[in-house]
Amino acid sequence: NDIRVRKEVIKALGDLGGAEVVNSLRTYINDSDPAVRGLTAKALAQTGSPFAKRVLINEISSSSFRNKDYSEKKEFFESIAMWKERDIIGFLIKVLKKKPFLRRGKVNENRACAAYALGLIGHKDTLEILEKFNNLKNDLIRESVTMAIKRIEHGSTPQRAQ
Repeated sequence: NDIRVRKEVIKALGDLGGAEVVNSLRTYINDSDPAVRGLTAKALAQTGSPFAKRVLINEISSSSFRNKDYSEKKEFFESIAMWKERDIIGFLIKVLKKKPFLRRGKVNENRACAAYALGLIGHKDTLEILEKFNNLKNDLIRESVTMAIKRIEHGSTPQRAQ
């Protein structure tokens, strides 16, 4: 029940890595403590498992995810950006393009996090899409897109999506 113990277990499982620990880590993805959930997302990414990738995508896609705090959302998007793969880029672009109908602020936080994650991935082929969102009225999205573009343009090595 102790948060410190849960965090240590999550760190240890993340260090072990491999697909075998994903089910154990998955139990912490909906923990009551946001720090535990964020650490779980990072540990899942550390495993590099396709199953862990699916767990993170499902969590980000869930209706309850938009109610999370912005900083926690950002941790999840940072984690999913560890997979520099075409399907993740497609997923992030889909999130970025989502037009909010209800709960506009929460959806826009997700969109900003998606732009941030695209910047972390750093593939030059996402610049054209990011440019389309560079003039939005929403400050959070616009700032995230601008930072992503700068990160990609000034990255040390040009990369292509796998």
